[in-house]
Amino acid sequence: MSRRSAGPRRTPAARSWLDAVESASAAFTGTARLTDERPVPAGATPFRGDGFALDVEVVPDQPVFGTAPDGPLTVGLVTARPPDRREPPGAPRFPPDSLREIPYADQALPGADDAVLVVATDPVVVRGLLLPDDDLPAAIATIRGWVDARADEATVLRDLVTATSPVAVVAGFELLLRTTDDVAGLIERFLRLPGLPGGAVRGIVALLHARPLTDAETVDVATRLLGALADTHDPEALVAYLGWFDAHRGRYGDDVAVRVRVQVARVVDRTFDGPDGDAWHQEVARYAEPFST
Repeated sequence: MSRRSAGPRRTPAARSWLDAVESASAAFTGTARLTDERPVPAGATPFRGDGFALDVEVVPDQPVFGTAPDGPLTVGLVTARPPDRREPPGAPRFPPDSLREIPYADQALPGADDAVLVVATDPVVVRGLLLPDDDLPAAIATIRGWVDARADEATVLRDLVTATSPVAVVAGFELLLRTTDDVAGLIERFLRLPGLPGGAVRGIVALLHARPLTDAETVDVATRLLGALADTHDPEALVAYLGWFDAHRGRYGDDVAVRVRVQVARVVDRTFDGPDGDAWHQEVARYAEPFST
């Protein structure tokens, strides 16, 4: 990555963490400061509508993989959010950014010095870090280790017993999904991981939405997800399961559909702890509503 990037680039769609890490020459942590921003028209943004081009100076700290630059560099980013609609890394939000999808460009505020992770790919990926114990750098290092070693399923699942970051779990699932002939079995093995976070379930299910399945595979996957739905009390996971079953109604057969409705009736009135408990209760109810008709 050059000391000064070419500026904001158009990108047709957000890449997965696995894609970004595979294509990167390096990744490193550092401290970022917004040094300049200017409005840009819709034709110069990767999204519909006008935006803001940002110049962000990053002072490298520690390499995650590869070699970190030996001095400050300026990274060009772009955001649709004006400064008064940006929130700094770590600001409370609902739903939570479990898969670290929010770019630092949507968080950069004038005068702030923020800890960041930089993945040197094209376009560059920058994420704000939640200090002092953010697990994102370790997750990225784990993913790169799998890529470099061409890790098999046994290795990935062994590593994920301790590396339970949603980012690492979803990247591991995506890596193995590329070559498996047993999608339902792979799902079941991942859903059995100890302490699996709801954000990881959401990412796994999102990959399933994008995977073409035969009718037989759909029934097999539905059966595995139904068992997981019955066992989980994590609201983020519940929402993911309900969304998948709703999107595939009519494809998994009447017997499974009846069992889904029974399980939905059991989870719809669950309450959840924490400051977002009420919001999650409403979210689960919203996703369950299609099954009441």
